[in-house]
Amino acid sequence: MKKLSSSLIAACLLVAACSDGHSSHNNNSGAADRITLDQAWLIGTHNSYWVDRNVPLDFFASGVQENLIDQLLADHARAIELDIHPDHDTPHRYRVFHTEPGNSLCDDFVDCLRPLRLLQYALPDHELIHVIIELKEFTGPNFDSDHTVEDFESILESEIGEWMIRPGDILERCGAREDDPEPAFLDCLAEGGWPTLAEGRGKFMVSVLSNFDDLAPAKGTLDWATYALHGSLFDRSAFSMASSWKLDWDTLPEKIRQELSREELARARRRSAFLQVEDTADPNLSPFLARRGLVRIGSAFTLEQQQARVALGAQIMQTDSPWLQLDDRGPAQPLRPLANAPTTEEIVEPGDRILLSAPMQGSTFGEVFAWRAADARPAGWLETVPSVGAASDALACLAAAPTEAEAATSSYLLCRGKVRADRLQGANGGSGDPDTEKIRLRVRICRAGACAWTSLALDDTEAIAAAIALNFSNDCVQPFVTSDPFLSFAWHSAAEPECFADGLGAQGLAVLGEPDPLPERAMPAVTLRTALFVHTQVRTSAGVQTFQLNSRKEAQDAHD
Repeated sequence: MKKLSSSLIAACLLVAACSDGHSSHNNNSGAADRITLDQAWLIGTHNSYWVDRNVPLDFFASGVQENLIDQLLADHARAIELDIHPDHDTPHRYRVFHTEPGNSLCDDFVDCLRPLRLLQYALPDHELIHVIIELKEFTGPNFDSDHTVEDFESILESEIGEWMIRPGDILERCGAREDDPEPAFLDCLAEGGWPTLAEGRGKFMVSVLSNFDDLAPAKGTLDWATYALHGSLFDRSAFSMASSWKLDWDTLPEKIRQELSREELARARRRSAFLQVEDTADPNLSPFLARRGLVRIGSAFTLEQQQARVALGAQIMQTDSPWLQLDDRGPAQPLRPLANAPTTEEIVEPGDRILLSAPMQGSTFGEVFAWRAADARPAGWLETVPSVGAASDALACLAAAPTEAEAATSSYLLCRGKVRADRLQGANGGSGDPDTEKIRLRVRICRAGACAWTSLALDDTEAIAAAIALNFSNDCVQPFVTSDPFLSFAWHSAAEPECFADGLGAQGLAVLGEPDPLPERAMPAVTLRTALFVHTQVRTSAGVQTFQLNSRKEAQDAHD
């Protein structure tokens, strides 16, 4: 493209990275059929739930400070971490926070899994997602009679169980028997290995760790061992992740050694297929990788740190800034081969993605619209799962107008934004906006050249993750929203219908700026106005179709 106007598209169909705009719901196997889960690396976020919402004294706390669905889509992280605590007021329930409740994107463990369900809807063939659970309770045990291992696992099973890979699935690959009381995981991996990336697509793999022993009541290592040693591995929903610096019994705190024997620690280690490592010189790292274990390695914040850790062969890079990635190939390529992979081919994740970028206009950004083909059947329904990365100030919108040319004067826009985090503040919380990173829905209605914005009400789960839609009936349009499209009657109207005398023959997508100025200190600094639209679907009289851009007009105007 040589020139782009503000009313035109500056877009790239992320079908396989940036390609020609056809649907990408094919297997896209290629390298994914030959590379196994331990032969590719990915970005994983640390304390993925944490955000400063003005709750002070959240000691030792820090994290990504970004909406979870944006971590997974716009910033294409493929591992998240949730810290859980038993809810002492409600049996069988777990809460998500670091040290002090309140600085969390989601308080209820169930609600924190909702973005994973929305991701499953938007990208049903996504690369395997690692869900890392840290047992964080430091005032007492993480498991008790009212909060059992089974309670914890029942939540996993009810929310994402349909798509999970469990320890028993891996043990079966090496011929381990359910009547074997102590199958050694790494020995098993040497026999059967991990699934290929293609076999892992559309799946979640949960792992559990705990290592916080520092405060007087805290016994994180004991809590981890309690989970790792609980029952048969064939009955477990999640894998055990050992913490490398907690595997020498002689160096454990006395309070742990009083309740965990040397033999029990060794058994818990044998049952672990994952290892948490904090030091690149860790002596356990290379032997664990050589036996095909999966390693999550800390302090992968900078490109240089990521490069050093990838060179060691670690698979999960732990970072607070997923928007900063070594060899970043965009949202359609979240995985990259390690040196031990059988091929260096690109690993392309299947899925329908449209990336819209608004062009610069002087010192700021303009607006951009992407319309459906002019000869397309009229839409009765248009939906998408929008996502905006940390460095973007975009509103991601569904748009409708009588004609493309009238978008600025007569139109209806349903836009998804959020309250961007101020990441210049330090750790521990106490200075942020109470609504930081909550999703906001706004409608812009233009009539006779005058445009007005209205904010729509969302419930708590929709403020965490949301898909949006426009329903068209005759000459009217109505906005819909859902946090979980898999539920029955999931979609609900967010406002009353609006009608246009000249109809709404043009339907599409748009990227605009917020009508209200952003805080000057919001970090990272705004460097682009870009939004990702995933699973953009159109329902017409011919059925449900993937959104197709007006490619003829794009080609015609690209060379003006």
